[in-house]
Amino acid sequence: TSWLSAMVLHGDFMASPLEAVRRQYRPPLPIVLQGIVDNRIGALNGESNPPTATGETLDALKKEFPTAFSQVPLNLVPVTAGCDPLPKKPIRIGVVLSGGQAAGGHNVIVGLNDFLLQIGGNCSLFGFLEGPKGVVEGKYKELKPDYVDLFRNQGGFHMIGSGRGKIESASDLSSARNVCESLNLDGLVVVGGDDSNTNACILAEEFARSGAKTCVVGCPKTIDGDLKNQFIETSFGFDTATRIYAEAVANLQRDAQSSGKYYNFVRVMGRSASHIALEVALQCHPNACIIGEEVRSKKKTLNDITNDLCDMIQERARRGLYHGSIIVPEGLIEFIPEVGTLIHELNEILAELSTHPDEEFVSAKLSDASKELFLLLPQDFRSELLLDRDPHGNVAVSQIETEKLLIRLCEAELANRQQKGVYKGKFKALAHFLGYEGRSALPSDFDCNYCYSLGYAAGALILLGRTAMMASVRGLSGPVEGWRVGGCPIADMMTIERRKGKNKPVIEKALVNLNGGAYHMFFGHREEWKVFDCYRDPAPLQFTGLLSPQCCLTLQREWPSPDFQSLNFDVYKYRDAFDTPLPSSLRSDFSIDSSGTTLDFKPTGKSRAETRRLAGARGASEQRYGIVLCGRQTPGVHAAISGMVRCLHHHSPKSKVIGFKRGTVGFLKGEAMEITKEIAEEFRTHGGFHLLGRTRDSLRTTEEKEGAAKIVQQEKLSGLVLVGGTATAEDAIGLHKYFAENEVGCGVVFLPATVNNDFDHSLLEITLGFDTASKVMSQLIGNIAMDAISAKKYWFFVRTHGQSTSHIALECALKTHPNIVIISEALSSQQSTLHGLTHSICDVICERADKGKNYGVVLIPEGLAGHLQELSLLLDEVRLAYNKTGPGVPATAVRSSLSDWAAALLDSLPEAVQASLLGERESRGTVNLSQIETERLLAIMVNKELETRRLNEVYSGKFSAICHFFGYQARCAWPSNFDVMLGFHLGATTAALLMSQLFGYSATVRGVVSPPSDWQCGGISLQVLTRGHITAGVDEKGRPLQMLKAEEQTWAAEDSYQCPGPIQFEGPTSSTTTLTLEAEKLTLANSQREVAALCEEVLRQCRSLGNETAAAVSVIGLRSVADTLRLLREGKF
Repeated sequence: TSWLSAMVLHGDFMASPLEAVRRQYRPPLPIVLQGIVDNRIGALNGESNPPTATGETLDALKKEFPTAFSQVPLNLVPVTAGCDPLPKKPIRIGVVLSGGQAAGGHNVIVGLNDFLLQIGGNCSLFGFLEGPKGVVEGKYKELKPDYVDLFRNQGGFHMIGSGRGKIESASDLSSARNVCESLNLDGLVVVGGDDSNTNACILAEEFARSGAKTCVVGCPKTIDGDLKNQFIETSFGFDTATRIYAEAVANLQRDAQSSGKYYNFVRVMGRSASHIALEVALQCHPNACIIGEEVRSKKKTLNDITNDLCDMIQERARRGLYHGSIIVPEGLIEFIPEVGTLIHELNEILAELSTHPDEEFVSAKLSDASKELFLLLPQDFRSELLLDRDPHGNVAVSQIETEKLLIRLCEAELANRQQKGVYKGKFKALAHFLGYEGRSALPSDFDCNYCYSLGYAAGALILLGRTAMMASVRGLSGPVEGWRVGGCPIADMMTIERRKGKNKPVIEKALVNLNGGAYHMFFGHREEWKVFDCYRDPAPLQFTGLLSPQCCLTLQREWPSPDFQSLNFDVYKYRDAFDTPLPSSLRSDFSIDSSGTTLDFKPTGKSRAETRRLAGARGASEQRYGIVLCGRQTPGVHAAISGMVRCLHHHSPKSKVIGFKRGTVGFLKGEAMEITKEIAEEFRTHGGFHLLGRTRDSLRTTEEKEGAAKIVQQEKLSGLVLVGGTATAEDAIGLHKYFAENEVGCGVVFLPATVNNDFDHSLLEITLGFDTASKVMSQLIGNIAMDAISAKKYWFFVRTHGQSTSHIALECALKTHPNIVIISEALSSQQSTLHGLTHSICDVICERADKGKNYGVVLIPEGLAGHLQELSLLLDEVRLAYNKTGPGVPATAVRSSLSDWAAALLDSLPEAVQASLLGERESRGTVNLSQIETERLLAIMVNKELETRRLNEVYSGKFSAICHFFGYQARCAWPSNFDVMLGFHLGATTAALLMSQLFGYSATVRGVVSPPSDWQCGGISLQVLTRGHITAGVDEKGRPLQMLKAEEQTWAAEDSYQCPGPIQFEGPTSSTTTLTLEAEKLTLANSQREVAALCEEVLRQCRSLGNETAAAVSVIGLRSVADTLRLLREGKF
């Protein structure tokens, strides 16, 4: 059994709860496939569509692929259509996963497996390992049904692995044929994109030419969505990936809207087409989405694109909006005509070189126009254009950070406009790339169902002896039962393209159709989206309930089904139906069980009429209460506002809640709005802070306190609620004391809400937002881990939110099992250095490389820099230098104030890290830790150390690092059921504190490991809560960290990854809590059992001794314990 009860053991695999649940899902089959077992399926030739190529290109293709062009489309039909049933005979099939990962690939293999089981006989299924090279080298695994079952509806390609190799040379083709013949294969199924299926057609032609019996069939796979045509409606993986990306983009949009200060430039995958960008835009309604095909069609230059974006930013600034969302397709750079020409010339030049290109040499070979553009680009961007090419000889656009280039260009243009006096706004931008986290996720129901049918279709094509065909399932926007299944000739989809300086036959990529339904839908709304916040929040991927059957909007618009009923159920309406009753202790009149510094609310059982009378007697009727969102964005705060409003209206209908817009800045300016019960209910289950917004977390200076007093008196407030984390709590006690000392006539109540979960008090068992944020980040980390084990070529360095503590990193680690987990608090106690940490990471990488594992996941907490000796000292010096020089001074002035050693250390760091250390300050003047890219710093340091070890011949592996930062994607997510309930309870408790005039308290909800009906609402004195060091790091002796330490060596050496999947609103995993909380619950339960056992032992001994002395001693001891517990509860111990 596992040390973690939430994990479920299946064979040799440890599954997360959701992975285990998904294994039980059985995809429905189209009606036509349901008759296989009793021979009710036949096949008819379909109508041929004109091939993609024409003229000389078509003639050249027909000459190269005579067998492929002899094929005709095929439809599987009921035998009642006048055809013979499929033959029933034992067949042997091989399958290979080729190219990049796409969610659903495992279900193609599952479909093949189940098809073979249905036709019966002595059938066999073989999986070729690590992609096409497995076919060439004869590396395979016989896939038995029990083994295949482990991967039902699972993400990734790790059942057999994938690879980007090609089978093109004569020797490779010969080897592949020999391997297939040695296994006596009737068919080989190639699961891949346009290039992989082109390779399948080449294999089919070679096998037919040489007389081999093995048929070759393809299945359409690519998340990019560019493998579609008159035969294929969509490729699998596109639906899942766009849903993952859309959730992240929507969360980023709400995050920017909540703080009102950032433009998020989000690059999404899709190197050759903009389908992903378009679909995500349709799902999320960003302010701008650049469509590469439109850029090419209108012959826009880089300067045109920059000006378009700056015009939008300028117009939004005119309306007082300094935030926004811009989606950039990965392959945009190749769609810009001038840049496309440059890249084409670079590809031709580099195809002739065998060594790394010299920039001066390359620029001399370019045409005059391309050379001029090349030299105008920033140095780092020029270097990216000269990186190693992808397997097709093209520029590796995934490594070109186009979003950062656009940010720099916009900054320059807006600065120019400011100088001219035509732009008076402010502009701050954040860059994001969404890619690897969408490729290996748990597949959506749509992709599960589609891939399962594709597996069946591929099996049927091989059973019928068809080759050079691609499995086809159509009618996909309608119900599964009506899907049409068959196959289509691969050659009909092909054209000739320039690759590595040569003409190559390839399947033509499908670009965004500028006359298509999806683009027209986008075109019809984008002008409105530019200037207004029309953001839409698609739900996280759901596997149960009304949201689970959804499919992508592109498919619905491009291939509408006549009997289609919209699968995109209104997520807002859906979440509004989630019930949040008032806490049982606060539904009727309540009493207060207080020990002075802590209190609990208890029901009195009074009637509703008496409740109102008693509430009025407390002074709670006809009162005005204010609320300010001070701390950083946290999921569940809207639920807290709703709980507060509903509880107040329940007990005191005439009371009013006044919300202050734009956080503390808006509060001090008196920007107020009444939050009615209807408004609060509308936002109750939503993520984000966009009902009110927030700015900076500061109400601590004398000037700020005076301003606060003025506003609360102006608004005639009886109580003020401050919402936030540890910094807000400290401000709350200070403001409360100021109000009392100056007889302002208003008290302060604190509502704890922070994703960091870093309060140092036992009564705050978990903070609002931690559950949601850790689950959202764990999903993304789990997806990346599945990508790592599938591709087996990348080390992912992933930084998580959490500020100065590692609670989120620890929780995510327990959920996903990365190879290396850095806990800042442990490093701090060990007085670790950056150099020492780098060496310890390299040790694990080298050990894994010795086993042939040149991949893995490193998890890094946001606040790491503050816990490494030399960086911590540098941060202190930078802070002191800023305090000395004052706000608004240039970074050069701060640098000149540093000591020699600090300046030398700063200069040794990468430029981006230097800029972040000297950049934007927090409200308290400290360095903004979220801006320090410690993941990149570590990746660079590790690469340097590994190169040193390679020179010393102690390391011979491969190292390729990809860096991610997950934080902004989680702070404004749809809150989990747990956080909605917790937020609502905290809000209702806050209302009870206000009505009871218990000011200077923080709301608490205890017993949260139990069902919500058993939760205990109460409060704790802010004076006790903020006494000493209020922020608590990870407890090095706590059970969660001990659980991690018990497994870290296994995780380092093995591939123990788990994919927790997205937050679920329904089903068996919708009520799961954090593993940190579960572990602490287990510790508490064990301790309580020990207390009960000791008490029983004392009683037994007293009875056994049977004298007064024994009883007296026991009473004295127990009274001492009781007194200590009372002092502990009062915060005096």
